[in-house]
Amino acid sequence: MILSIARVSIHEERHDHLFAAWSDMVALDHPPGLLECLLTQAEDRIEVVALWRDRGAHDAALASEGSHPAYRIFEATGTPAELEVVEVRGHIVVSS
Repeated sequence: MILSIARVSIHEERHDHLFAAWSDMVALDHPPGLLECLLTQAEDRIEVVALWRDRGAHDAALASEGSHPAYRIFEATGTPAELEVVEVRGHIVVSS
């Protein structure tokens, strides 16, 4: 598995556009191999953190920009994202 972390710093007045894009994305089809996706915020920094089955699934979504969650979200703000991709070396799922 791999984790992609796409981040932008945007002014607060643009947050509504970004959160609306997130809400829209929830109802859309998701790219093959996307396991989990989170939207995080720390002050003016917004991140789309996605867990992927493998690098091939991530790269395929990245190649078709419209299907990668980060592009769907950050396209709404017109702000280019910084992308980091890391290999997942351990994963724990806690059931409630």
